[in-house]
Amino acid sequence: MCSGCSVPRAHLGRGGYVFPALEREWKGPFYFIQGADPQFGLMKAWATGDCDNGGDEWEQEIRLAEQAVQAINKLNPKPKFFVLCGDLVHAMPVAIRPPSLPRSALLSLSLIHSPAGTL
Repeated sequence: MCSGCSVPRAHLGRGGYVFPALEREWKGPFYFIQGADPQFGLMKAWATGDCDNGGDEWEQEIRLAEQAVQAINKLNPKPKFFVLCGDLVHAMPVAIRPPSLPRSALLSLSLIHSPAGTL
């Protein structure tokens, strides 16, 4: 499993199942939510004018992600799953300080309550 999310890394991109067994068969209408480009670190980069960096402060983006999670969790019925596309972080991987910061971002998104989880 990737730290803080519900999808086993071994299955990602390999054609394996990424949903729990109870969610693998069609059982009627459903909806899902797609999020895109949270770019953790971008707000500081724009605020300081240093758009080539931004890998050391993510508080604003984490707060926004937590607000999105709260809004999603209030929905009824719940979305079947949440998928996140695009850039998770603004900085290039070598510029992220400390390297554990992506885990804090994933943890904030992993709190979404949906039957099939967060992808």
